Amino acid sequence: MNKSERLNDMIRYLSGKNSFRLRDLMERYSISRSSALRDVRALEELGLPIFTRVGRGGSYGILPNHLLTPILFTVDEMYALYVAMRTLDSYQTTPFHLDVVHLREKFEECAPLHRTSLHRIADILRLDVTKHANESACLRDILQFAVKEQPCVIYYQKKELRRYTVQFFEIRAAYGQWYGTAHDFEMGQARVFRCDRITAVEECMDVAGMPLSSFARPSEELYRRADALSFVVEITAKGRDFFLKITIHPCDLWRRTIWQTSKIKSFIRFTPSRSRTPTATGSGICAV
Repeated sequence: MNKSERLNDMIRYLSGKNSFRLRDLMERYSISRSSALRDVRALEELGLPIFTRVGRGGSYGILPNHLLTPILFTVDEMYALYVAMRTLDSYQTTPFHLDVVHLREKFEECAPLHRTSLHRIADILRLDVTKHANESACLRDILQFAVKEQPCVIYYQKKELRRYTVQFFEIRAAYGQWYGTAHDFEMGQARVFRCDRITAVEECMDVAGMPLSSFARPSEELYRRADALSFVVEITAKGRDFFLKITIHPCDLWRRTIWQTSKIKSFIRFTPSRSRTPTATGSGICAV
């Protein structure tokens, strides 16, 4: 095994570790102490965040945000990843605290022979992504609490600053905003928060967290309040005609209201009656 192969294997070997000893490398690769030291320096130059731990015997630590194991991609896979990465240009905030421009440049440096083709694909292939105008300063913290299945206290600024004890279980980007869906422990139901209105996130030790699988329920159960009443709404022919009069064209109405429909379609069910008059059934809805 030459040095290049050995370094590649070392990256894979160390990818799942928080620390290692120089002797570990010496025994695994049957190399001398001086060769192991040179390899450690070479790994640092490659970008592996290694630091020395002082103590008897000596050891090395690896920062949590270390390099991933190298992966080989086909040209088509590389193009697909590049186009997907370009969609981040529309986001004012991402949950990873990264510089999108630097990430794109770093990606292009890995494939210098395909740089021109990558630029042309980005110019030709346009993905319809709504540009985000508001910054969500706590987005990364929200994601971390959600991944850890850990409750948190948030401070939410709308008309006034309010405090909620919640557990986030879904984060989505839609209509130019980041939205976080969380279980509100005070109300005992799910609520949707605009992430740019969350001013601070704190750890909460007063309530126990719930597994994410417990939130995998139908929307009519997830969003239903304990005191909600089931109801049936019947739309008369006169009401339907009046509704259609206020729009220029049905297609135009659909474009304007599609976002509202997508939010309530989970728990409002329209069924035709005998008189062909639409009816709706559903339950209480909570939105923030």
